[in-house]
Amino acid sequence: MKYSLLILSLLFACYLQAQNPVIDSLRTALADATELTEQIDISVDLASNLFGIKPDSAKMLGQFAKGLIPEVQDAKTRVMAYRKVGLGYHRMRMLDSALVLFQSGLAIAKKEEDLKGQAFTLNSMGSLYRSMDKRDEALKHFAAAKETQEQRGDLAEATGSSINIGLIHMERGDYDQAIPYFKTAAIILDSLGNQEYRLISLLNLATCERRRGNNEEALPNYQKALEIARELEKPDNEGLLLALIGYVYRDQGNFTKAIEFNQEALRVRQGIGNKKLIANSLSNLAQIYHMLQDYEQSTAYLQQALDTAILLEDKGLQAGTRLKIGNNQKLSGQYDEALINVRYTLDFRQANGPERQINIPYQYLGSIFLAKGQLDSAYYYLNQGLEFSRKYADAQYQSLCLLDLGKVDQQRGLLPQAIAKWEEALVILPPKTFTQEEAAIAEALYGGYKAQNQTAKALFQLEKFKLLQDSLFGEANTKALARLELSLSLIHI
Repeated sequence: MKYSLLILSLLFACYLQAQNPVIDSLRTALADATELTEQIDISVDLASNLFGIKPDSAKMLGQFAKGLIPEVQDAKTRVMAYRKVGLGYHRMRMLDSALVLFQSGLAIAKKEEDLKGQAFTLNSMGSLYRSMDKRDEALKHFAAAKETQEQRGDLAEATGSSINIGLIHMERGDYDQAIPYFKTAAIILDSLGNQEYRLISLLNLATCERRRGNNEEALPNYQKALEIARELEKPDNEGLLLALIGYVYRDQGNFTKAIEFNQEALRVRQGIGNKKLIANSLSNLAQIYHMLQDYEQSTAYLQQALDTAILLEDKGLQAGTRLKIGNNQKLSGQYDEALINVRYTLDFRQANGPERQINIPYQYLGSIFLAKGQLDSAYYYLNQGLEFSRKYADAQYQSLCLLDLGKVDQQRGLLPQAIAKWEEALVILPPKTFTQEEAAIAEALYGGYKAQNQTAKALFQLEKFKLLQDSLFGEANTKALARLELSLSLIHI
């Protein structure tokens, strides 16, 4: 023990050049800690906060905490120590090692018939499997956690596991399956007076509704969750919900309100002092101006976000922000500058992950080469993007890759193949969810059908394109679009 702490004291001397009050506070707390479990807890928290800045030092701290676990004498306490260190390894993306720690703790909990330890560890394993993209395993472990919590008679924690089950369905796009979990949880938690979990349930319920295009259902649930966040004095949640309400107004085409709520979210996050969340709000504002085709203002916000990411020494955030800057440069005709930024992101994600997001820079690079008229390069990158999008069931980027691949076919004189890709893109894309993408596909199909003299189909896609572009699904035009889709079924094509 003393030898380990001596090593830690040497590590502290070289951890950080810049001042970070959270890390400094944890370093001081660890130096003063005397209880074994306290040393484990603080070591893990410090490692989690250090990981984005000094990953090697963070991993050494994690190993130090892991080494303390066998010294914990009480079996139930040791179960929670395995879970705590496993959570730290999870946050540091050491997923296989985290799984081993959880399994070790779960084995002890089962041997000791420790239902609480079993339930909490099963929930943590569910979250880990979710991060590993093993959603069937995640569902199985969340369900087992729920059953164990019910055995304990802990209705609040059992409902928390139900929320996790709903979350997996939501991530799969199974909103009809997810929504009942969130609705039931919100009612139960309100009756229990557990407003903290109710907030999470309302937030997820609203997000499901927003993703399936029901902004009118989403907005009041977000607003209620925002009220609860303010009552509970949870500024992190308040900032998130302000941003999400901004998304709803953005999707409705109410950009004035969208900017207003995102600016308020930015002010709340600046008050917290969380630079990563500040960068998120700056990116949200940049996205709104991107949609307004004000690429100069959008890039100005993104540059602030990039400066923040550089200050944080967060390479992943830098890569994501440079990708967005590259997209603005592409749309502004600055193709060579765009290629530099997007290739940086692709290289970073190929080396560091996450693999599920590698499709985006591939699609962007393909679209840049398409704009430059370099069709072979465009075709290669778009097919790579399509392959990864299909692997991770990303409907939005599958559709975007197919849209641009169709344009490559069109420029090569292969119009039937182009139309087939655009029709497939439209089928894949969930309706009333990705408005701009749906509009772009409608515009492409209009041109394709017109060139083939398929007049009725061409006029339908033209009218659909106009409604989508003009409204971003404002209420009146949503009804008009529904009438238009109904009229198509009456036309013999």
